[in-house]
Amino acid sequence: MYRMMGWASLVGNAILFLATPLSIWLGRLMFYSQRRVRKAQDSRMSLVTEYLASLRAIKYFAWEDPITEKIINARSEEQRELWRTSMIQASLNQVMQIVPYLSLLVMFGLHVGLSKRRLDAATAFTTIFLVKNVRRNIMQASAFGRNFASALVSVTRLDKYFESTVPIPHYPVGPLRIDHASFRKTKTASFTLNNITLDFAQGGLNIVSGPSGSGKTTLLLSILGETYLESGTVTRPDDIAYASQSSWLQNETIQANILFGSPMEKPRYDRVIEACCLREDFKDLPAKDTTIVGENGTSLSGGQKARVALARALYCKAPLLLLDDIFAALDAKTAAGVWKHCFCSDLLSGRTTVLVTNLPWIAEQADLSVVLEKGQIESAEPQIGIVRKPIAIAQVLGGDAEEDDALHDTVQEIQPNGGTLNDANRAPEEKHLKDVVNQEMKASGKVGRMTFLQYMSYFGHPVFVAVCLGLLLATNIFTFSSLLWLSVWVEAYNHQAHIDIPYYMGIFAGLTFLEIGSYCLAIIMFEWGAWNAAKRLHNDFIHAIMHVSLSWFKHIPIGRITNRFSSDMASLDGTISTMLRIMLDTVLLMLFRIGAVSSIMPVFMIPALFTCLFGVLIGEAYTRTAVVIKRLTSSAQSPVFSQFADTLAGLPVIRARSGMSSRFREELAARLRTWSASAEASFNANRWVAVRVDLVTALVSLSAGIIAVSQTGVVAAGLVGFSLTNANGLSQTILLLVRAMNDLEVEMQSFHRVREYVKLEPEEKDDKTYPEEDEYTDDPCHVIPENWPRSGEIEFRNVTIRYDPDGSDILTGINLKFKAGERVAVIGRTGSGKSTLVLSLLRFTHVVSGEILYDGIDITKIPRQRLRESLTIIPQEAVLFNGTVESNLDPSGRVPKHILDKALDNCKGIASFSPHTSDDSDNDTQSRDDEDNSVNLTTCVDARGENFSHGQRQVLSLCRALIRQSKLMLLDEATASMDYETDRGIQNVLRRELEAVGGGRTLVTIAHRLRTIIDYDTVVVMSGGRVLEYGSPRDLYNRRGQFYDMVYHSGEMEDLQTLLETESSQQGI
Repeated sequence: MYRMMGWASLVGNAILFLATPLSIWLGRLMFYSQRRVRKAQDSRMSLVTEYLASLRAIKYFAWEDPITEKIINARSEEQRELWRTSMIQASLNQVMQIVPYLSLLVMFGLHVGLSKRRLDAATAFTTIFLVKNVRRNIMQASAFGRNFASALVSVTRLDKYFESTVPIPHYPVGPLRIDHASFRKTKTASFTLNNITLDFAQGGLNIVSGPSGSGKTTLLLSILGETYLESGTVTRPDDIAYASQSSWLQNETIQANILFGSPMEKPRYDRVIEACCLREDFKDLPAKDTTIVGENGTSLSGGQKARVALARALYCKAPLLLLDDIFAALDAKTAAGVWKHCFCSDLLSGRTTVLVTNLPWIAEQADLSVVLEKGQIESAEPQIGIVRKPIAIAQVLGGDAEEDDALHDTVQEIQPNGGTLNDANRAPEEKHLKDVVNQEMKASGKVGRMTFLQYMSYFGHPVFVAVCLGLLLATNIFTFSSLLWLSVWVEAYNHQAHIDIPYYMGIFAGLTFLEIGSYCLAIIMFEWGAWNAAKRLHNDFIHAIMHVSLSWFKHIPIGRITNRFSSDMASLDGTISTMLRIMLDTVLLMLFRIGAVSSIMPVFMIPALFTCLFGVLIGEAYTRTAVVIKRLTSSAQSPVFSQFADTLAGLPVIRARSGMSSRFREELAARLRTWSASAEASFNANRWVAVRVDLVTALVSLSAGIIAVSQTGVVAAGLVGFSLTNANGLSQTILLLVRAMNDLEVEMQSFHRVREYVKLEPEEKDDKTYPEEDEYTDDPCHVIPENWPRSGEIEFRNVTIRYDPDGSDILTGINLKFKAGERVAVIGRTGSGKSTLVLSLLRFTHVVSGEILYDGIDITKIPRQRLRESLTIIPQEAVLFNGTVESNLDPSGRVPKHILDKALDNCKGIASFSPHTSDDSDNDTQSRDDEDNSVNLTTCVDARGENFSHGQRQVLSLCRALIRQSKLMLLDEATASMDYETDRGIQNVLRRELEAVGGGRTLVTIAHRLRTIIDYDTVVVMSGGRVLEYGSPRDLYNRRGQFYDMVYHSGEMEDLQTLLETESSQQGI
């Protein structure tokens, strides 16, 4: 450049270098801005992940709208940070755009103004070519700086995380003993296991019992090293088998879950299957023990999951077994069988077992029985010479012989013929498992090249889109106008003795600044359009996911949906819009350049067309490969997320086993290698197309030079310079266009996949419901009154129920009527249909014939959202979300605080409340000395309620139900895993609340203990999808039918008779 412009080039280069500090400052702003973006993205994704895992509960409570609003609010915060980052990037682009052109104008001004030198074609166009190369290099350096800043943010966050992690303690290896030890869940947790000293019976059965919140689960976690040891000592074996209270299973086959990485020993495997009473379950499964359990074990019932987890613990040869309340999910017959074949056999011979349970008949046969109370040992009584014996079914679980049939497992409701609802679909699902996994790749096939128009429709009004395209067109017009004017300026020296330098220089500078201004405006407009498109797509996406039917999730892994919300939304947030703008700008630039060169040198059309054709062929070959690679990358990414989430959920189980952590690390590493291999293939494909396009475009430049030389004397020098500048630029343009078009098509896969999810049909799509009373209707007789429901009266009129409209009948000929204010118990064996009966009230089933009336209105005519808002369910597994107690009790924020406080106070006495405070909790608001009443509306709740015990979570779930003040309340085995005292406390609270409403509130309970429902107003006994008996407990008992038989075999017949007589006398019967 110095040879062309002399000392003026030094000034121009000085301007380039002086702009460096500004670029560095903007780069630092970019770094901090991206750090805030990542933090906001983490917040949003944590919400998405947590809520997706609990979507069933969200639909139970009709929380789709408030949950969607929370995620959208988190997304809005993220997008605010994204917009700031976009504007910083736009400012950086403007600096990179303006500085080279400013340098060029200064050099031209000094060259022709102060130096009084002539501006010839060679000098002018060569300088422009060099300056544009410098500009391109600066832009590439800017992109590198942006990517480097993003990478630095990621590395910094990882480094901070690695520094904050605390490895779990490794206790000395030896017999299981705890000596004067105190434990906290975390260093700042308020709840403490205080001064624990236990010498467990080695090779024997050790029972830990106590009320909810007393610290039973915390004790097991402390043995595992998952808590903070404040003082004292612990010794334990190195290899431990742990079965948690909420059974954790991998998304593998049942057999793989039981083996858990151990080699197959067929005799031992068969013994374990028999001991866990799984043989009969396998007969009902089409794939037997090779059945895929699904994410979180969704293909199995609660009792099946508990027994598979127990089988996993039994099959391994670990010397220590920690079993957390495994009998809670088992029915009487199964519990008796497990006790006989497992605990009364030699499977546990020589193995120390610690079992958490509140069942007295088990504690009577324990070698050591420990009772905890408020984190301290109430008693620890060893028993010498205990010989464990099988026990009669009548004595199990307080004796009722009914099976556990939880509502959260109702998608697997047992049909009358013994099969499950899912059985019909499970066989082809497992037979074609790989096809299901690869469904994503098939659905995300090659998108059309004009899909970008559909994407741009999300930018906003068509006028806005037209303005965006118009600005790109104006940029290219001004670019070529400035070059053409420069050729006119150069030619003026050949025809004029005196040149009006200010005139030519002013117009050239004006066109240059118009080019810069229009380009900068185009960037901002495109960023704004992309911001709007990403906002609309994300909001529509989360709305669609929240309102789609639960059946849609049967074949869609949560990891795949999470991937859409993370990587695909990241593409929509930046990559796609940038690619689209570059592609459109490059198309216009190429057309202008071909037209400009061909108009001056028509013969140039031949190599130009050849180049375009070859570029299309190369691009097509690249696209076919790149699209497949993109799908492979996306498909390989989802298993990584699923595996990681699966591992996090089961960390205590994994870390308990010796050597198991390394196995899971290797599995995750293998999936990461697969993901990395697909990413490497993408980079290789990019290099492949770059080399070939570079070769062709080099030939184009050579052709343009030869043609220009042959036109010497025919075409003016200025126009030749203009043509050569565009011809040389055409080579880079073609390379950029091929890359941009094909990269855009590849990135459009993200838009295509998100849009597919956006178009999901909502659950209520085909509903024909009544309008609200205040809505206009042609039929005012069929409206939903504003004050509906006024009572909790329920009536089934000859109802037939199916889960699938084309499936088999689950319930047949149901005729029932529950009066307002009644307490109704639904009992029956597994497969009887009791859960389906309750589930039908929430419209998760299909009414084939008949009517279900709720306060006089057919529920199929009531919008699902309105129906589910008008009733309340307490599921067996309580669901809590990260936040506060207040946000969990009332996510919508519509209930006054005094009502929340009153409900919380009513429930506090049921279970001991002393939540485990997380490390980042506010120690000022929760001191270590807090007692039971410390729980208030501002108490922090960790994700999934991990800082509360299982019983405490269930009590909070009860509190949530009371706040809704629904006329109809449903209980699904809500107290199945609780001790009797806690169960009685919950029943007392429910009884008081029902009486307080004045008789208009109906309670329907799926019963687990006959003692719990013996004083209910009505009992429904079901079997085979039909109602066997229906009436008051007293009447059914006197009929000597199925209900009497249950009472007779309960082992509590005398107590139950006394309770029946007491209830009858109180009613004056």
